[in-house]
Amino acid sequence: MKQKITAIFMLTLAIGGNVLAAEPARVEFYDVQGSSGAEVLKSMNERGPVGKDGLRHHGHTSWHVKWTYHLAYQGKSCEIASLVIEPSGTMTLPRWDRPDRASKNLKQEWDRYAAALREHESGHYDFALSASNEIKQRLSSLNGSAGCQALRGEIDSKARAVLSEFQAKELDYDATTKHGATQGARFFP
Repeated sequence: MKQKITAIFMLTLAIGGNVLAAEPARVEFYDVQGSSGAEVLKSMNERGPVGKDGLRHHGHTSWHVKWTYHLAYQGKSCEIASLVIEPSGTMTLPRWDRPDRASKNLKQEWDRYAAALREHESGHYDFALSASNEIKQRLSSLNGSAGCQALRGEIDSKARAVLSEFQAKELDYDATTKHGATQGARFFP
């Protein structure tokens, strides 16, 4: 039975000189069984989350950035009166219930691997935070001399462009790190 437990941790995001509480990233766990390295690896391969590529991975992080704003006229120009950028994400990681019969070496390898995998997946969520900062930076100086309707379109277009850039950077991150292997997120039972 696949059991998920959700943990929540808070991240802060510096935006425009203010420190705002970012949407908490959720951490979900899937259970892994086995008393040998081969059994643990097989369990992760069979139960791991499915990524955007349609393949199973030992860990996965999905993220989203939402932006909301209010516009107001300042004289003849439309300006952003308020802007809220909200990153959110879910990290899915394995959780191994260590049986007593598992070797000390296997337990040590698991600890090393689990920490490296979590670090790699945290790197994925960093793209949400970086994209949020970039959206805030690019939108903060916009004004709409052509009116609020035009400004609305420009805001949404620029924000979507930032998301596309950071999604491409995230793909490069996985290619460069070989899905975390170069960061130590490779299980050697």
